[in-house]
Amino acid sequence: MLSNKKQPQIIVKTRKTIDKLNLLKRGDNVLVAFSGGPDSCALLYLLFELKKEYGISLCAGHINHMLRDKESSEDEKWVKKTCKDLKIPCKTKKKDIKKLKKKGESLEEAARRIRYKALEEITRKFGANKIAFGHNRNDQVETVLFRIIRGTGEDGLGGIPAVRQLNADIKLIRPLIDVGRKEIERYLESEKINYRIDSSNLDVKFLRNKIRHELIPYLEKFNPKIQEGLVKVSQISRENSEYIKQNTQQILERISTRMPDAIKMDIKKLMAYPHILRNNILREFAGRFKELNYANLKEIEKIIKSKKANLSLYLSPKVKVIKEYANLIIKKVENLEKSTNARAFYYIFKEDGKFHIPEIKKNIHIDIRQKSSRTPLKFEDARQIYLDADKVKFPLILRTRQKGDRFCPFGMNKEKKLKDFFIDEKIPLAKRDKIPILVSGDSRILWIVGCRRGNPGKITPKTRKIMSITLKKE
Repeated sequence: MLSNKKQPQIIVKTRKTIDKLNLLKRGDNVLVAFSGGPDSCALLYLLFELKKEYGISLCAGHINHMLRDKESSEDEKWVKKTCKDLKIPCKTKKKDIKKLKKKGESLEEAARRIRYKALEEITRKFGANKIAFGHNRNDQVETVLFRIIRGTGEDGLGGIPAVRQLNADIKLIRPLIDVGRKEIERYLESEKINYRIDSSNLDVKFLRNKIRHELIPYLEKFNPKIQEGLVKVSQISRENSEYIKQNTQQILERISTRMPDAIKMDIKKLMAYPHILRNNILREFAGRFKELNYANLKEIEKIIKSKKANLSLYLSPKVKVIKEYANLIIKKVENLEKSTNARAFYYIFKEDGKFHIPEIKKNIHIDIRQKSSRTPLKFEDARQIYLDADKVKFPLILRTRQKGDRFCPFGMNKEKKLKDFFIDEKIPLAKRDKIPILVSGDSRILWIVGCRRGNPGKITPKTRKIMSITLKKE
């Protein structure tokens, strides 16, 4: 329990954040994401201290990731006992992250996805309306650096938001986002609050830990106040992003019409805005149905600028963008629409591996390896192509043809219409909609599968890594 002496500065700081951002209001039922570590312990005790003042009720949720065997089980027991001592209702869930991890997902990404979903389930069981996390100012700095390393725009530089709507009835809040880790440690020590230490937080094989234990101390040699600077960067970026988002939403309201399963936008009015603002408008435009990546934006830009009056493309199997004369329409479709193409498909490959394509009853194998003179490449096999892996961007997309497709065949310097290529090759009309098209992450056609490879990604004497892509029977 907290002592009755003068309130520590951390409480004053936490209260200021809560009031400034309106994180709590009377009647809230708040679930504390309680791992048992120092940050979540500080959060639990601080909210316990403040609950009468704000008129809120508390409960706790703990996810046992089953990654550290006995240590994970001990954490779970300790969390239950702590909540029992404080008379705070608590529910725990066991989730085997290694078994539940999706292909291509890192352990960290899987743990985060599964943790959020499990906490949402616990929140609903308790009838809570908010989930409080113990993220602090140091976490903010680490997140900004993490995103810079991975590549990010201004949205990413904004870091961790202090408040975010998870869904219609649950908000995520971070009352400690302005508090430093050292302040948390001093508070726990002064109040004699025990906590658990997650040994995996010291393992520098995880990028975030490497940033915390190696990169930040190294950067502090150049600028002892680097963390303060990065916090300012995140604040400025977040404010800029929010301002742009507000303006983007207002612009979109003026130039678009919303329908139950579609949004229609005036292309001429869109093109009157600068390029950077257009991209934000398009992201907002599509956001109701799909989050756009760079490749999606380039594809949409291509059909907008085309002289053709009618074009369309699938952003996913259930989201379609259509250009109809002066309008751009994004719509949700139940299944890939059936016209001349009765077996249309659209698959996204984020990394190498083996992928089943049921529509053509075949598998696609993508393999990346170092170039070696000892392993000859079989260029004569029409079911396989080789690319320079450093020149090809993921995600790769395997789909059926779309209106407006253009293709630069291997050995040529100029693009030609895919339709013209099929005519030149005397491919029957009935077969054209069944031929898979492999497209790179930057929207270039790499391979008319089984027919002809494209010019992009060609292998040269300077090639270091080979990407082989093979079409095989089931």
